[in-house]
Amino acid sequence: MAHTGQASAAAPGQRSVWWMVGILVGGTVFMALPVGALFVLASLSFFVGPAWSGGSDPGDLAFALMLLGLTVLLFAFPLTLGLAVWRQRRNLWIWAAVTGALTVSAVVLLGWRALNS
Repeated sequence: MAHTGQASAAAPGQRSVWWMVGILVGGTVFMALPVGALFVLASLSFFVGPAWSGGSDPGDLAFALMLLGLTVLLFAFPLTLGLAVWRQRRNLWIWAAVTGALTVSAVVLLGWRALNS
């Protein structure tokens, strides 16, 4: 095949990379508040919680570790969604749906914890 010197168009079934960048930046900005709140809540539960209760409570430690894991999921959701929109592959859509469902559960948990404290 001869090189024509022109940039090739995106392959069929693949959108522009700017779709992914837009979703990634927009999703990260949208998730900044829940991520910050979960990180602060996890840090307080992990570091300050044992001092308030007079000793280390395994429940506080487990809750803090769960919150840190959910924080990672809040970062992963915009990335997986952006990749799924950009590449349009079924396995990426499945991962985007899974991280999206876990992100919704993290936000619900954060709201529940905030209302009960």
